[in-house]
Amino acid sequence: MSQKKENDGGVYVFSDIKLLSADVKINAEASSYLLPKPLKFSEPATATFFFADYAKTMFGSVYQEAAVLFHVVDKKGRAVLTPWIVVNEDTALISGREDLGTPKKMAEITLVEDGDKVTGTVIRRGIEVLRIETTLGASVEDPHSFASYRHINPIGMPAIGMKLYEIPPVSERIHQARKASGTLTVNPSGRDQLNVMKPAHEIDGQYLLLDFGIPGEGVGMLSTDVDQEWIARNFWERRL
Repeated sequence: MSQKKENDGGVYVFSDIKLLSADVKINAEASSYLLPKPLKFSEPATATFFFADYAKTMFGSVYQEAAVLFHVVDKKGRAVLTPWIVVNEDTALISGREDLGTPKKMAEITLVEDGDKVTGTVIRRGIEVLRIETTLGASVEDPHSFASYRHINPIGMPAIGMKLYEIPPVSERIHQARKASGTLTVNPSGRDQLNVMKPAHEIDGQYLLLDFGIPGEGVGMLSTDVDQEWIARNFWERRL
């Protein structure tokens, strides 16, 4: 991997992260029921599928994570929303659900390097619901991660109301980056319908070593009320 950025003296909540990610085309019509109003898909409809290995954290947890991020637009511009995300550590699960509004669930997660081969897998209740197999290639000259986007997620409870919660982009420090090309495979389970998104099978992504910091513009903010149709469709499904 090539060196991208030197230590800039910033405060980083997550350090030495290994991140395998790919921006993948999805079926907008089939996936639209997961979007609360007034969010819309960017064009073309795209999702970032990623695996992360968090080796060092300021809160003392070491864990793995895998997720899907929808690329969306609102009146402020581009952002990402998290329709599906899994972890293998309870502190990360609780903080993500309660503080950020992400639908974190528990799973068996692996991110394995074997020479120039990098493979990520997610197993939930005995079913492999997600697999990404890649071969590393050339260095990436201008790498970036999903940290550079605003994150918007529904937060709250139906009984007291739900709103969209917006978190500003976080700082990032990228040490190394290489291209990662390969395949993405999803399998349905009773609680993980990733196949509904109809993601592309062939992918071109990145494999990064980086750090994540804190939001560059302060704390998050509540914005639009979440529409009742979305709550009725998705609130309980996000908890299964």
